[in-house]
Amino acid sequence: MMRALLRVVNVVVSMLAVYAAANFALSVKAEAQEKSRQPATSTQSTSVRITAEDIRRTPSGKEYIINLMKPGKIFDLDATANSIEPSQIKIRFAKGEVAFDKWLKERLPVEAYAALKSGHLRLGFTKDFLHPKGGVGTSGGVLFTCTGLRCDCEGDEDCNDMFSSGVCGQIAACWDGHCGCLRL
Repeated sequence: MMRALLRVVNVVVSMLAVYAAANFALSVKAEAQEKSRQPATSTQSTSVRITAEDIRRTPSGKEYIINLMKPGKIFDLDATANSIEPSQIKIRFAKGEVAFDKWLKERLPVEAYAALKSGHLRLGFTKDFLHPKGGVGTSGGVLFTCTGLRCDCEGDEDCNDMFSSGVCGQIAACWDGHCGCLRL
């Protein structure tokens, strides 16, 4: 009788241990999911202005390099004085360098390309484009669109919502009040 009672106690203790382990695993998973839902926070980014003159000063036979290997900088290609020729630029990513002209045409709409003729095109890490929200309520929801691998927005509030929602990959671009990112 004592042995049977001891076996029952051991079974109950084993079941409690399994239950506790499963409960702990679920709470860790829930905590991780909650953290992933929280919006990314803005970093203190520095704006780096690049003009057509800066690109022209690049030594002959070399391309101007925009280094997008780590966050903290937003590169502002400023074409307000003179248009910028994208074929003279390369973007450096962690996996290597890419011709800017090709990258731009494959990933952004024609309007972004047009900004290099007379406006501003800003490139950087998605989290560098975030602006801290000042306690003001939203204007009625998240207004950005995602089609295929690309997401687009218009205006600071909606773009901030897009950047903080987690739909964007690492790199984003903005031009004339619009922004775009890839979902990679």
